[in-house]
Parts: sequence; C-alpha cells; structure tokens
Amino acid sequence: MNTHSNRAPLDINIPSANLSHAVLSNLRVSLVLEPKARIGKMVQLPEPESQIGTLSESDLALARWRQEVTRPALILEKGSPARAELIEELAKTPRLFPNGKRKAVTKQTLFNWLKAFEAEGLNGLTRKRRKDLGAKRQKVARAWDAFFEAHIAD
Repeated sequence: MNTHSNRAPLDINIPSANLSHAVLSNLRVSLVLEPKARIGKMVQLPEPESQIGTLSESDLALARWRQEVTRPALILEKGSPARAELIEELAKTPRLFPNGKRKAVTKQTLFNWLKAFEAEGLNGLTRKRRKDLGAKRQKVARAWDAFFEAHIAD
C-alpha cells in the first residue's frame, strides 16, 4: 500500500438520503422537503444553517406551514398550466391557519409564496420585519411641515 504523508485528507460527502433519520436528529439537523421539478418529486435535504439561525421559532413554524400548503404546486413546473390549475384548487380549499382560524388562502397569496420560496427558500416565507423596528418614528411628514411652514410664516 502506497501512502503519501503530504496529501490532504479526503473529504467525503454523503447525501442525506443515505443517512438515517435518527442519526440526523441526534446531530440536530432539521430535514426539509425540497421540490425537484426535474424528477417531479420532493426530496429530503438538510435545512441550510443560514436560514435556521436567523429565524425565530414562530417564524420558522409559519414558514414551514406555508411551505406545506404550497408543496403540491412546488413539484410542478413553474408556469405550467397544471401548476396554475392546482393553485386554483388549493385556493378553493379552506385550511386551518397556525393562529387557529379556518379560511382559504387566495390564489395571489399562493403565487406569492411560491415565488418567494423559489427565490429565497424558507426565509422567503417568513413575515418581513420593519427596517426601522425600534427606531423613533416621525409623527408628521417633513413635506407636510414644509408646506405649512410657508403659510404660518406669513
């Protein structure tokens, strides 16, 4: 056997499909179902750390719920008539929301969720936080002040 001491160790990547779910859960790796339009199936993949680390538990739960609602449409080809027809059917079906209310999700909302998930993954399915969260807000617009300042000065 020929060994080379100055070579770097070999890194081996094993796809998550070959690892048991128990091993992954012991390592605290969350699995998510991702659509693979090429094969027309959903496959389990480890959830990206960058997405998990930045989301609160409630945001993550909401994102996963939205992904579950749109899952049937995710495996269909983007822009296909079959996908549009399925979204039409999904919009007619009332469902239980995470807040406990039962109502239907509109077609536009479903299209928005699909677009957001395809662009950003789970982060796209979370509520967007205000950019000025915690900052002091202006009560009256500066344009309003400027307009009345000219009239008050007279």
